Amino acid sequence: MKKIDWRKRLRRLEFNFRRHPITLVGDEGRPYRKALLILCGLLLVLLLALFSREEPQLMASPEVDGIQDRAVLRVGIRYDIPDLSGLEQALAQAMAQKILPEADAATRLSLVEVNPMTAFPKLDDGSVDVVIAMVSSTMASQYYYSIPYYSDPCLLVTLEEGPAFQLLNMELGVVQSNNIRKSPELLLLEAYTATHAELGLKAKTYASYPDMLDALVRGEIRAALLPETYVELYGSLYPIAPSTFSFGTIDYAICAPSDASSLASIGTLVLNTLMEDGQLSALYRANGLDPARIPVQTP
Repeated sequence: MKKIDWRKRLRRLEFNFRRHPITLVGDEGRPYRKALLILCGLLLVLLLALFSREEPQLMASPEVDGIQDRAVLRVGIRYDIPDLSGLEQALAQAMAQKILPEADAATRLSLVEVNPMTAFPKLDDGSVDVVIAMVSSTMASQYYYSIPYYSDPCLLVTLEEGPAFQLLNMELGVVQSNNIRKSPELLLLEAYTATHAELGLKAKTYASYPDMLDALVRGEIRAALLPETYVELYGSLYPIAPSTFSFGTIDYAICAPSDASSLASIGTLVLNTLMEDGQLSALYRANGLDPARIPVQTP
């Protein structure tokens, strides 16, 4: 059997390319331009076909069927953060309209009050279908999440009249309300200390934000981690001063139960639609929120 000389074939191919280079310019490039346009058209048709199939499949899922049979979407909502709560209620209404377009707009949505301690238990026991209540995907991995709808910077907070200090060998206050899962703030601090071990930072945990801020006022700690949203909430109650330093952001997303991934995906569809037509920015402004807090979505 004759042995194939691949080197000779590659040299011949290289020679042919040099004699007849592929170009998209002028008459010589016309067939290549046509081929490229056809290829792009086929790719676009394929993508449209894939996306057009996704939504009907999601809307035909068992969890959506159950909501449609009930004719009401039950959403866990927080009421203690007024501006952000307004946005989250608007997102709940958008989800209800998506899932129950034919139902009565006055009755198709049921808002159930939750707090950081009850949000996940209400998902687990079926009291709510989804939670839109300042929940981050870092809080519990067993649930399904949409893309994020709000990025909350986690700031270093001190007393307004407190003395200057160096961020070295310090205990920083951080809220950790239970032993089941770590709070987003604690996770951010741990990630920061892992890459800045030379600073010797340590976390001092508290059960609630008031407990932590009371400790700051007493001088038990000299600084604490506080999401920007809570800085605005507690800024009128405590003499605190947020720094410009951020440990990162806490990204809030629509959260669905571990057996209802389609609801999280529908949440993503709703958010993508609101972002594409500018409605999400309008909802931010209507609720007194900065559109700069809209998360940058990564592919």
